[in-house]
Amino acid sequence: MWATTYITVAFVAPTVGGAFNSTYMLLYGAVLIACVAGQFLLKNKQSKLAKASKIGLFAFAIAETIGGVMSFTGALLWNVPFANTEVFQVSMAFMDLVSATMLFYVVFEQD
Repeated sequence: MWATTYITVAFVAPTVGGAFNSTYMLLYGAVLIACVAGQFLLKNKQSKLAKASKIGLFAFAIAETIGGVMSFTGALLWNVPFANTEVFQVSMAFMDLVSATMLFYVVFEQD
């Protein structure tokens, strides 16, 4: 879900993230898609590639948690054309924390 959002934003509105440029967002989305594909498309969950994708997903879950906290506290500001940017900050933080929870579940689920 978030990988496609980051890739779309990289092409449509690369300045939304403020400090992030389109190349960074494109790489972030591509690596996240590779990690998710590695988890759900591999038949052998004990292979080295599956374990590597779990490590990548764990790193993304930590990044999403940090991003959610930074967005909620206002340390990370989004360049959006809304009148109430505070509402957007809180909703973005909520979605970041939901996606982090989903990623942690995928990483720690028993195979």
